[in-house]
Amino acid sequence: MTIAETDTRLQKALKERRDAIAAFSFEGRPKVWADEAVSVLDGVYVKFTQAVQNEDAQEVEATETQAQVAGARVELNTSFRKMADGYQMRLAELNLTGEFDDTAMELGEYLSNMPPSEFNGVDIEMAVSAVERARRYGDRFLPEGYRDQINQRVDDALAKVKAAREAASREEGEANAAFTELEAAREEAKAGYTSARDLLRAALRQSGRIDRLDTLMPSIWRVLRGTPQPANEPEPEDEPTPVA
Repeated sequence: MTIAETDTRLQKALKERRDAIAAFSFEGRPKVWADEAVSVLDGVYVKFTQAVQNEDAQEVEATETQAQVAGARVELNTSFRKMADGYQMRLAELNLTGEFDDTAMELGEYLSNMPPSEFNGVDIEMAVSAVERARRYGDRFLPEGYRDQINQRVDDALAKVKAAREAASREEGEANAAFTELEAAREEAKAGYTSARDLLRAALRQSGRIDRLDTLMPSIWRVLRGTPQPANEPEPEDEPTPVA
């Protein structure tokens, strides 16, 4: 699936700024602060990258299981239509032979209220319930030559759609959990970036090179918006809260 552009920018910035700080020459106390900034960026980069990849993978799996549910529903529609056609054939025979009893009448009314064309439009939960109800008539009201074949097809379609729905529900839960974890990791990554920048600021100020701050590490506000820092524009001391 598509990873959010701001997440891609943040991932890239965490790695690139980490490498830029590591390559910059510091000595004494400023080096300690710079090394700490590198360590902070290393930690949040790994955690954030894992969260991004996991959320993306879970979203893909959830989408795939929804497609499986849709495919199983198509098979359920087909099996219901064949079952309804079989019932109509048998009911016509019973009507001709004068054996149209109360149960046959009940089935006929049910089929009138739930024709295949209407069945195709109901939600999947109602569709499963409708097929299960109609299936109860299968052993008596399907033509003998087709009974076993149609019953088996209906049973298989029901089993498939139920399994697909269970899998989809499970994957949806995992995708939601992965999204929540990503949100937390994103906030941690942004906080880590800001903390590392504060450490770099201290190291550069102590080294008399504070003018290099915006070049080495733009503010998180600019990183997420993808806007470069103009050379003549100072960074605000109180940066606005970035929007993911």
